[in-house]
Amino acid sequence: KDTASLRSIRSRPRFYQLPPHTHPPANPTTPPFNRRYASYVGAEAANLVFVENASGGCNSFIRSVAAQLPPAPKILLLSCAYGMVKNILYMLEDEVGAELVEVEVSAVLHSPELFLATVEEAILANGGAATFSLAVISHIASIPGVILPVEDFIELLPGVPVMVDGAHAPGTVPLELEALRHHHRA
Repeated sequence: KDTASLRSIRSRPRFYQLPPHTHPPANPTTPPFNRRYASYVGAEAANLVFVENASGGCNSFIRSVAAQLPPAPKILLLSCAYGMVKNILYMLEDEVGAELVEVEVSAVLHSPELFLATVEEAILANGGAATFSLAVISHIASIPGVILPVEDFIELLPGVPVMVDGAHAPGTVPLELEALRHHHRA
């Protein structure tokens, strides 16, 4: 019998019982990897932060921004936003009195022009871009799987921080993150 293999197999369940901080990083990021990935997504390596998953990244970003928002901030989100992102924003509604403006876009996702016109109409109907403290968009909506016009969306909101949920974008669409440098992508 190979007792070393048996010990290894028996000890594996213990790994899942240990607190997460005792686990070694699953994918340690090294400077060579950071530089290669930064080149792949059109970013500076120093401007990238690696997180365990997109949900954790979105949660961390939204929570850190929430601390800097004015009282009762107005936040723009789209009806096609990923459920977890919506849930974080709904929590902000309760925790800091955020006013969520959810734009129904499911009927216009097939047309970038109609999508942008619908979003612009909602922005104007809610006092204009200057009244928003944050906006959230997915680069690629998960349901339905549609690439959204992120750059044009950002142009509708001058001066407003925009978080782009880019979980599905790398490897699907060409990226130049430095072009969106003053906005945030998770």
